[in-house]
Amino acid sequence: AAVVERLPEPSLLARVRTTGPADLDVPAGRLVDAIPRRRTDRRAYGDRPVPEAVLARLGDAVEAEGAHLHVVRPDQMPMLAVSTGRAADAELADPAYREELHHWTHRPAGSGDGVPAATAVRPSPRRVPLRDYAPGGAAGLSAGTDFDRGAAYLILFGDSDEPAAWLRAGEALSALLLTATAEGLASAPLSDAVELAWPRRMMRDLLAGIGEAYLVVRVGWGPDAELPPAPRRAPADVIEVVAPPR
Repeated sequence: AAVVERLPEPSLLARVRTTGPADLDVPAGRLVDAIPRRRTDRRAYGDRPVPEAVLARLGDAVEAEGAHLHVVRPDQMPMLAVSTGRAADAELADPAYREELHHWTHRPAGSGDGVPAATAVRPSPRRVPLRDYAPGGAAGLSAGTDFDRGAAYLILFGDSDEPAAWLRAGEALSALLLTATAEGLASAPLSDAVELAWPRRMMRDLLAGIGEAYLVVRVGWGPDAELPPAPRRAPADVIEVVAPPR
């Protein structure tokens, strides 16, 4: 069991103090089991729709972490597709963006982060365009033969644009992605539409102006072929463990 103090000082996201043993409940155990299996799957998903009951469980997982989830309706899909596609075009036209993209896709060996070309997916027709992580054709994976017809698009949102709300959004995103994995779904965050001011305004329109959009996530039934793992930082790189005084 633990007590979490969020943003306790400028240099820390959170301070977690253990308070003793606690029984691991079944839902939490499912998420723990999903951690090593979770992947960002940018390949195309199949025609089978995500059941409403599963979408409800994803929403419950997000709500439990202090954020909210909006399932994009069919009539809202054109706005999402247009805003995401235009945002991607605007970013690729920006030299600073292309430099940053190159930085994250050409990380040195052992850095523990980034999106290697081997895990990037070659562009293909989609219901909603996906970011091209390897402009010029160096992507290592094919999108497959599907077109995301059964995919669900989820907008993770909250009540404010303050740092504490974004931290909560990160916790909610973790719960969302792990719950999707536990349900057998593939998932991929789509951040293009919230990285520029005008697409973010369009995301707020999709939310009927009731909140701040943090991220769009695509979920669905992905290809059977397993994805290669992406680089991950060691826990010690971002977590400092301090023993309590005796």
